[in-house]
Amino acid sequence: MSASELPAVDLFGTYIEEYQHCGFKSGSCLVCLMDGDPAEWIESFGGPKDVGEVVLRRIARTKRNPDIRATLIDASLREDAETNVKYYKLEFCVESPSFRRHNVAVCCVRDGRLYTLNAQAPESAWKAVQNEFFAMADSFSLVIDV
Repeated sequence: MSASELPAVDLFGTYIEEYQHCGFKSGSCLVCLMDGDPAEWIESFGGPKDVGEVVLRRIARTKRNPDIRATLIDASLREDAETNVKYYKLEFCVESPSFRRHNVAVCCVRDGRLYTLNAQAPESAWKAVQNEFFAMADSFSLVIDV
């Protein structure tokens, strides 16, 4: 099954309303928008590390592959004072007996909607894409319609 055939699921394991998938030679990036409860309670998890741990527990709890392990490498918070949006950036690895992937993700909430960006690559390709993936994550922001 190719990446474009996969169902749209966000970092919280929930099917999403809208998404955009971008393929890279050595990885992929998925941007998601979802209505619902996660948008209301993400900030109640605590700081960036706490948000990361919740996300990774959801990833590792999949029923399709119980051998999946997720490890948080780094977590940080960026706040946009103008829009009052908090961006949680997470770097983590997900592995199973059949794959090992390195991820950089950003999640944020605005107007009761959860937005996520997840860029991932095989661990073997990580060094080649890490600067590009971090640049994507650091530049990810919501714009205000006027």
